[in-house]
Amino acid sequence: MIPKLLAVDDEILILELLEEILTEDQLFQVVKQPDAKAALELIKNEEFKLILLDFRMPSMNGDQFVKELREGDSINKNTPILFITANPEQASEVEGKFEKIFILIKPLDLTSLSTKVREAITSK
Repeated sequence: MIPKLLAVDDEILILELLEEILTEDQLFQVVKQPDAKAALELIKNEEFKLILLDFRMPSMNGDQFVKELREGDSINKNTPILFITANPEQASEVEGKFEKIFILIKPLDLTSLSTKVREAITSK
């Protein structure tokens, strides 16, 4: 079974880029969601190996998203999260509060993206 990843970003072009890169060699299936609140609803019932998350979004920032996920009763409560952000300082604060948080700084570097995705998926 191909590991399923959830990509959450309000920028549709970023979602399409992530899907294209991560599904290219058919190692992953990517589900795209442009709204953080809708993503929280989705992950209550659908299991993912990794959540790729933009830190700054209109409806909810990354800190709020992680707090709701980790403190809730979702089946993805302990799923690793890879922040894809242009603001690593804010994401680093979240990394210090919760486990299984990884950070990738924009602009995206294809090698770094692949490395971070594999690192996050194999984290214990």
